[in-house]
Amino acid sequence: MWDLVSSFWTKDDTLGNEGWAVVGGKDAGFTCAGIQMYGGFNNFGRGAKVSKKIDLPPHYRLKIKLTYFKLDSWDGHEGWVLVEGEKIWKRPFGVSEVYKLCGHGEYSWKGIFVGVDAEVAHSKSVARIDIGSDLDETPDNESFGIRDFFLYIAKCSKACN
Repeated sequence: MWDLVSSFWTKDDTLGNEGWAVVGGKDAGFTCAGIQMYGGFNNFGRGAKVSKKIDLPPHYRLKIKLTYFKLDSWDGHEGWVLVEGEKIWKRPFGVSEVYKLCGHGEYSWKGIFVGVDAEVAHSKSVARIDIGSDLDETPDNESFGIRDFFLYIAKCSKACN
């Protein structure tokens, strides 16, 4: 049912924006416990998000999969994914919800990564996708990163063109 139409940040040597617009953050990558991500410590914090418009063939549904990294001192803040401005995935993270992965400063080694798997009804020829958070501190204290982004569509039958 699902056809892969786009993928980003899937190779360990790829830490650039890959055509995504970076707002409020640094166009850079970070390595956490040997895992490379786009964004991360000192790159994506308060006000940071990445956005992209992706051209699509006829379809009636989207699925987005990615790995989302929460780093350092989050205290109930949400990570999120938007399609056309609609939140299709969100997850709050607490400061105690951590593993000893990576990080810096007072909150050193407090991090967690989660798999995102979200679907939404969608039939526009272009999808606008945003990935970000509601963090309220600088990226040297609270940050997020992403990798392994995959966008799938459920193609239309002849009737949905």
